[in-house]
Amino acid sequence: MWLLAGLLPKKLRHTREVRIFHWVLAGSYFLLFYTGLHISHPGRFPFPRMRLARLGHFTGQFAFLGALFWRIHNGIKTGNYREILPGGETLAKTPAYLRYEVFLTSRAPGFPKYNPFQKFLYTLWVPLFLMLGVTGSVLYIPQKLAPLERAFGGLNRVRRLHYLFSLASFGTVAGHLYFALTSGTETLKSIFTGCKARGKK
Repeated sequence: MWLLAGLLPKKLRHTREVRIFHWVLAGSYFLLFYTGLHISHPGRFPFPRMRLARLGHFTGQFAFLGALFWRIHNGIKTGNYREILPGGETLAKTPAYLRYEVFLTSRAPGFPKYNPFQKFLYTLWVPLFLMLGVTGSVLYIPQKLAPLERAFGGLNRVRRLHYLFSLASFGTVAGHLYFALTSGTETLKSIFTGCKARGKK
């Protein structure tokens, strides 16, 4: 069957630029997450040195935010933000898709590219990751961002907010991985190859 799938006509799903963005974002996210865990709990999450962990965290933040801003710009420029933002059709089909996800029906409603939950996750990422960048910057240079620190209610509150945003982000990434791994082989391969066989999942 996989030989026949290779002969089927292909449909472009992810451009090269989007695939590069995806892997830069993924790599920098997991660097941020692990180094952040080491900074918060150095005894539980080993890393060669705290200084290297802080440097990795700082570098990962700039790579991540740079990729995120580029993706927003690219989405507006190409118009493919319409594939991500949930619209009226998405909201209308959400109950039917929810019934499919909780096994009340065996047939999933069709969508051009992303299901409603994926769209909600990807839309939520923008404010969530921006807040992580803001609170992380306050923690890194609190003296230079003293007005923001005061606006959040002090450094301890900023630290708690950053930690909570980090846990929330991990939950959304776990959701993204679930949908990616259960969406079918062809869809999963498209984040590497850019294309999927027409008529295949």
